Amino acid sequence: MNNFAFTAFFSASFLLTTAAHSTSLPPIKGVQDAVIQLRMKSDTTKLLALKNLQKACTGRYRRALKDSPMILKLLQTAAKAENTKIKKAVIESYRCFSPEKFQTLLMIQLADKDPSVSNFAAEISARVSDPAMVEPLLEAWTKLGNSCLQDGLSKSQIDTCVWLTYAPGASVARASEALKRQTVSLVISHFESPYPKVREVAVETLTAAGNAKHAKALSELIKKEKGGHFASANESALLTRFNKRLKTLKSRK
Repeated sequence: MNNFAFTAFFSASFLLTTAAHSTSLPPIKGVQDAVIQLRMKSDTTKLLALKNLQKACTGRYRRALKDSPMILKLLQTAAKAENTKIKKAVIESYRCFSPEKFQTLLMIQLADKDPSVSNFAAEISARVSDPAMVEPLLEAWTKLGNSCLQDGLSKSQIDTCVWLTYAPGASVARASEALKRQTVSLVISHFESPYPKVREVAVETLTAAGNAKHAKALSELIKKEKGGHFASANESALLTRFNKRLKTLKSRK
């Protein structure tokens, strides 16, 4: 057994012995520490390890941990766990990866059947705020079809519509023209959503992705909001903001 393997074996044995009787784990100081902790089987220790990883990826060892293939592989497995807390802790480890690497975790969790997980993944993608987030978000958004335009959705379904309409706006400004066009097409269609919050965030995303030729669609939405077209209209303060966004669009080429 070489020195690395012996050290890993000893460390793992020690942690397995003590973790069951502890509410904490030693700080992660490198990839080996992270791998040992992330391989722990119980949900309790797995959550402790993930919290440790999040701290490590913002501290002095962040460069050593950045984009580790071993850590990414373990998190890809953990992203499919049954425990919702574990899945959310995985997506909160976004600081451990470049946006391109993190994209693989985002894709897994946007497809999760638990709306609380997929919605949280969309929220985290907005924090990352990088063009690499746009394509998986648009893919998830496209899969919704016209469901966000239908009445009678549950609160969690409406939340999904809101997050997938909003999140691309945080990253699309620096994305390719093709992704901008796709975003604009989706977002304008959501101007017909019966849910005021969906229309509100749709305006923000259009402002991030659009230009002067898209001002007409926003102008028509404002008229509909004022004219009683929607059973639940946005408040006047938001319409003031919509008009500011309209001016922004008109100022662009």
